[in-house]
Formats: sequence, C-alpha cells, structure tokens
Amino acid sequence: MVLCQKMICDWRYPISDMRSKEQIKDQTPSIKDLLCVTPKRYDRNLKRTHFHLNSMIMKRFRILLLLISALLFSPFFTLIAQPPTVDHHLHIRSEDGTQALVRILDEVQGQQGVKLQPSVEAGDVVALLDSTGTEKAVLLSTAYFFAMPDLEFENERERLRRENEYVAEQAGHNPDRLIPFCAVNPLSEYALEEITWCGEDERFAGLKLHLANSDLDFRNEQHVKALQEVFKRAGELDLALIVHLWTRHPDFGAKDTEIFIQEILPEAGDVTVQIAHLGGPGTYSEVTREVAGTFSKAIQNGEVNGSNLYFDLAEVPERPERASDEQERQRREQANRELADLIRELGTDRVLWGTDWIAGPPQVYMSKLQWRLPDDLWDAIRENKAPYLR
Repeated sequence: MVLCQKMICDWRYPISDMRSKEQIKDQTPSIKDLLCVTPKRYDRNLKRTHFHLNSMIMKRFRILLLLISALLFSPFFTLIAQPPTVDHHLHIRSEDGTQALVRILDEVQGQQGVKLQPSVEAGDVVALLDSTGTEKAVLLSTAYFFAMPDLEFENERERLRRENEYVAEQAGHNPDRLIPFCAVNPLSEYALEEITWCGEDERFAGLKLHLANSDLDFRNEQHVKALQEVFKRAGELDLALIVHLWTRHPDFGAKDTEIFIQEILPEAGDVTVQIAHLGGPGTYSEVTREVAGTFSKAIQNGEVNGSNLYFDLAEVPERPERASDEQERQRREQANRELADLIRELGTDRVLWGTDWIAGPPQVYMSKLQWRLPDDLWDAIRENKAPYLR
C-alpha cells in the first residue's frame, strides 16, 4: 500500500497524447487525493478533533476500501492477464522532434500552449514494455514532421535525417526488443534518397509514411506516381512499410483505397505492408469501416496479395468507460461489436496490436492496453508478429 501511495503522489503527467488528456483530467485528482493522505496527517486530525479509537479505525477502513476500489477500477491499474507480444505502432522522438510537434499543434491545429515531454528515449520505452509484459516494440520515426507542407522548417532535410538517426540510435540500446522505422514525406524531392539511405544503413526494418501529414491526395496523378516510386524503392531495399493511409481529402474512402490497392500496393513487391489504424484516421468511424471493408473484399476476391498485407489496431477500439452518458456508452459498445466483426472479416492472422503511444505517463500507455473486444479475438491476435520481426 505504501508503494502504491508513493507512486501516485510522486506522479508527474506532462500531456503529450491529446487523446489521453480527458482521461487524466477526469481520473487523476480523485485518486491522487485519496492516496496522498498520510498517517501523520490523520494523527494531527485525530489530536485536533479528539476522535475516538473506534472512529479512527472505521475511517481508515473506509479509506482502505476506497483505495482498493480505486486500484481495481482505475484504467492505469488494470491488469492484463495475457499481454500482447509486440506493440507494432509506437512513436519515439527527439527534443527537436518535440519542438516540431509543438509547432504543428500550435500553428496548424490551433492547440496553443501544449506542454510535451521533451523527448522519448529507449529507456522510457523499455520501461513501458516491462510494466506490461510486452516483449518488443516497433519504434516509428516522426521525421516527416519536418517535411509537413503546411510549415517551413529551417534545414528541413538535415533535421529530418537527424530525427531518423535518433530513432536508430535509441533502438540500438536494446536491439533485441526495439525495432526502428525511418520516415519521410513521400512527396518531398529528396524522398527516394532518404529511403535509399535508410535501406543501406541496415539498422532500419522499414519505412513509416503518414499520408495525411504529407498532404498526399490519391486523386492527384502526380502524387500517385510519387508514391509508386516510394513503394518500389522500399521493395527493392527490402524495407517493410507502415502506412497511415487516411488523407485529408474530405471524401477519403473506398475510391482512394481502390487506387492504393490497384496502382500502388503492387509496387512494394513481397515486402510487408502494414496499414495503420485499419486504414482510418486513428478512430473507429464510417471511414474505418469503408476502407477496411474495401481491403477485405479485395483480399477475398484475390485482387491483392494478402500474404504480405497486415493491419494494426492502434487507437481504433472505442472506450465505453469514458462515455459522457448512457447513449454514448451504448454507441461505443456497438462500435466495438462492429469492429470485432471487421477484424474477423479481415482475418485475425493479419491483424496486429499497436497503441500509437507517443509519450506521456506510463499510466496512459497502460490504459491503451485495456482490451475492449471479445476475449477470443484477443487470444487470436495478441501473439501475432509482423513478418519483419520474425
């Protein structure tokens, strides 16, 4: 009990994952207030108010019951009976990468004054894995921040290279458990040169592409040609691909997915292609259903080589326990039921676990590991490993 008390009382929680802000805001104060009541404080209270011994015992007993309830029902203390073997979608960044993210949040997304953890290092990630029993993590570079077309960064290319170097260096501290992926904007004029460097460096297992950050449009023929060249180069260098497929196009959906399947995916050859967030923006939505459904149909019809195509679940499952009312809770539960059907439709052998963690308290990471889908699905996918890890 003392250990739990100290852990919560000493907690510091810089917000870096904006989707976790509400969780921390809602849950932290009451639990922290509950646990940070020391025996000395009670002694002072007793002397001042002359409580009887029985009253003191009952009070402490009630505190103990509340404490146990807090530990049992607080998401960041939820125990996972069978943890995932691999986190296939986890971000890491340097201090320079953090500053780039702050600019994006401020100048592009209008979120001023966000305070982020300065950097994320190998030790932070390994501690997270150890805390949950997860064996390995795929470290995704966010170097594409520096090539985001909405902003101009001085020494863009040099800083992008340094960010990729940082990820490789951090993974090198624990190469058996941390697998680095470099990153580029596929539309940048130096994209193929950076990809060639990544492939020849031999520290990287693959390449991360974030098409929304890069403002790629599948309806633009020049963009499609550029992405074809990127996939071809990655295939030649045996670099696996993790692709945030969703774009900013207001009608992104089946049409864009079909273009990707028919015109771009074949260029990768036999390397693994992992579609992040089931093809959606990082939530479960109509877009997610439409895109994943299009992939499922293509696989079943033999239009795509399903042997090297995988999908990760990073940030896709809904969280009913965070619903604001009963109607919203039911909506989220229904979404998870639909998601379960979608996973089975795609094939549980091609669905990978991931958290999309990018920094913040370990408790936030642990809350992402709460399984919100049927147990048989968890049993079916929790040990899945992408081919680039085997």
